[in-house]
Amino acid sequence: MKRFKIIILILVMTVVALGSVNIFLDAKSNKEKEQKLDENKIAKKDDYEIVRDNNKYTLKTNKLDDKKLKNIFYDDKNVYLYYDGDMNATLLKYNIKSEKVVILYENDETIHNDFQKIGNYYKLGNKIFDSNFKQVMDYPSIDEGGLLLPNLENELISKDGNLVIKNIKTGAENVAIEKKDDELYSPYSIKTDGKYILAKKSVDDKSNIVVLDHDYNIINILNKDKDIDNKSYALLDDVPYLLETITKSDDLSYNIYNARDMNVVYQSVDNKSYSNYIFKNTKYVCNDKKGNIILADYISNEVRTLVNRGKKDITPSAFLMSSDHFSLVMTLLNDDFSFYVFYL
Repeated sequence: MKRFKIIILILVMTVVALGSVNIFLDAKSNKEKEQKLDENKIAKKDDYEIVRDNNKYTLKTNKLDDKKLKNIFYDDKNVYLYYDGDMNATLLKYNIKSEKVVILYENDETIHNDFQKIGNYYKLGNKIFDSNFKQVMDYPSIDEGGLLLPNLENELISKDGNLVIKNIKTGAENVAIEKKDDELYSPYSIKTDGKYILAKKSVDDKSNIVVLDHDYNIINILNKDKDIDNKSYALLDDVPYLLETITKSDDLSYNIYNARDMNVVYQSVDNKSYSNYIFKNTKYVCNDKKGNIILADYISNEVRTLVNRGKKDITPSAFLMSSDHFSLVMTLLNDDFSFYVFYL
């Protein structure tokens, strides 16, 4: 009996070991296929070349004269540059370590006119792609004013004043928030990871911003009984903070609230000292009064100069942090062919 148990144990261990080897070999094979695919798409230097000058990277090409840099993404190893034109778009991937430019899509009509992140997916034009930019599905038809949820199966809509979750395929509906009396709920925006959602609650002529968790529980309400027509709102990624942008004439000012208690954690400095703010997570990039580009953390109050102005006006356009906050990529306004990589 004891010998039989030992034999059974050896057989089980052998099966497990063989299964692990197969999984490893499959993963290795898939990785080699992706590497080979990238090698086949590596751009010729005459077509696309990125030249590095310290931490500034400049794309050299004559094939994008009719396109503008509309979006940029960063996954810690690669910088994805999305150039869109009147008729089609080009998506390039630059690997920082290998210094190679890979053409993912070139002069492609199907990815024209939009590039945004939705959960773990990307929307390019009218298509949905996975994190490796392989097409998953067509962008679904959703109701006017609706928000596609990160699972790609449901949308959030306003119906009869209620906030409703609607299944895109079946049309089945569930009420997420039911209105009371004269209230009117409508979707406002959603974080890319879907953890928090903003809704707009209107009563008579007044509107409030409602912060919801992913189960549609109300976390808090901002600006209760106040007018929000000259303001816009966004949830900052990775933190439960709410960014309020206030427009007065040509001036912009900013407040950041902790969404759980609506206490103000940051108020922007007057435009004479700082300007051209861009917020991500707990950090922001802007120009100081000397025109330098600085990176600041509005919680710790740490400030770092990223780029000295020198003799030219430099204005940040966008920046993206790595997942471990060890590095960031930044683009400049009115410069479609340069970006910076900073190691923090």
